[in-house]
Amino acid sequence: MSTSQIQHPASHKRTSSAAGNSTIELPDLKRPAPADPNLIISTPADKAQVNLQKIYVLEVDSRPMYDDAGADYFGVYSTLQDANNALKRFASGDYGSVKCCKHGVRANGTIWWSSGDTGEGDKVKISVKIWDVDPPGAVPEHDEWNGGRDAGQGQDSDADWYDILEN
Repeated sequence: MSTSQIQHPASHKRTSSAAGNSTIELPDLKRPAPADPNLIISTPADKAQVNLQKIYVLEVDSRPMYDDAGADYFGVYSTLQDANNALKRFASGDYGSVKCCKHGVRANGTIWWSSGDTGEGDKVKISVKIWDVDPPGAVPEHDEWNGGRDAGQGQDSDADWYDILEN
């Protein structure tokens, strides 16, 4: 018997469209991680979550010989590359004539620069700090003002000079 003479029974399987399965959900595609950690790739599943953002801050920690030590901030940047470049520019400009200094890169990619003697025994360390930005709604609503000896609306206080300076 040849194969052309064999009769196959009719199939009871229905096509996908006949079964009402015309919509097929495809799996999510895998994407490479972005080079910039601030770049957020969102998928429909991510829309319910709030992704934290990071900012990069240029911090200058001064230890003057004859004054109080303290930290100052000289910029907030949205990318690590910009913050690192700002640090290099700041150190080269303000401390370009310093002879004894050290610098390096931390494991997280931030850079630092320091000197044990920037003149007259002053010490300084400049570094990039990574700060997390709180998501919307992280701080609960607060309607009342508390504190201060004259905490009330329309009352005079010693802080009136601040209002004058601001306006």
